[in-house]
Amino acid sequence: MRILYFILIVLVSCTKSASDSKIKLAIDPVALELNEKAIERFNNYNLGLINDKDSLELSLKELSRAIQIDPKNSAFYSNKTEILLTLNREEEALKLMKEAVQLIPFYAEGYTFIGYIYEYNGKVQESQAWFQKALHAYDERIEEGKYVINSKVNKAFIYFFVENEEKALLEFEKLKEEYPDDNSVLYMEYFFYEFEKEQFLKEILRKE
Repeated sequence: MRILYFILIVLVSCTKSASDSKIKLAIDPVALELNEKAIERFNNYNLGLINDKDSLELSLKELSRAIQIDPKNSAFYSNKTEILLTLNREEEALKLMKEAVQLIPFYAEGYTFIGYIYEYNGKVQESQAWFQKALHAYDERIEEGKYVINSKVNKAFIYFFVENEEKALLEFEKLKEEYPDDNSVLYMEYFFYEFEKEQFLKEILRKE
């Protein structure tokens, strides 16, 4: 089973759940409907209920329209990015995420995703630069008290790429001590202790 696309969507899932009525009120209803239609079709494709990849082109158009309406909604960018990756359009996904990080303040997940693409393609210098931007964005969010626990977890995960496994696990153990009863920390334990860089990158970038 494919690894959950958690680094990009963890913030979105915590703040913009489609089932949260308060969040729905904060998002343009037309953009929200376009996003939900696009994702429903994409989910049906992943479940094998739709076999025609051309149907995903409609989802891309719907998400493009949603982004036009609400250009600072990170969920729309991450959803469109995932569909582009499914269609093996990595360059478009990269371009889209670079646009997103220009518009959305401290979009650390976006910086991280860009780093993943460069890392997978062996462009280490570029990947490290983007990972450092992600670390800075997480620090800014933590300092401002925004999504603190998720930001700390995601920051610890990046150490797999900017330092080594030992550092990443050390930082994660610190978080377990700091937040012993937090489900979002406990949930991530599997991803930290079963981490394999090459496999992770292949799965998150839909290379298999």
